[in-house]
Amino acid sequence: MKDKTNFSHYDGKVFNAENFKYINDPIAVIVDSIAILVGDYEPARKQAAMLLLKALLKDKFLKDLLKDIQNEKAERAKKSCEA
Repeated sequence: MKDKTNFSHYDGKVFNAENFKYINDPIAVIVDSIAILVGDYEPARKQAAMLLLKALLKDKFLKDLLKDIQNEKAERAKKSCEA
């Protein structure tokens, strides 16, 4: 049976807390989804991670997060070319 945790303190500029009730551990799902986007995984898994993030994070925060992920990937690629 799902725990009836109150996630109202998460509501604000970052989280879509109204969707948290559908997942047992939404914070862990967010962290895992970000790790999948950053890591070397197949496209279908990355798409699933993106859908989860769209459901759990506010649009503006998600957009900024994805920008940061892209910048980090670009920096890593640049460093690997220099080495």
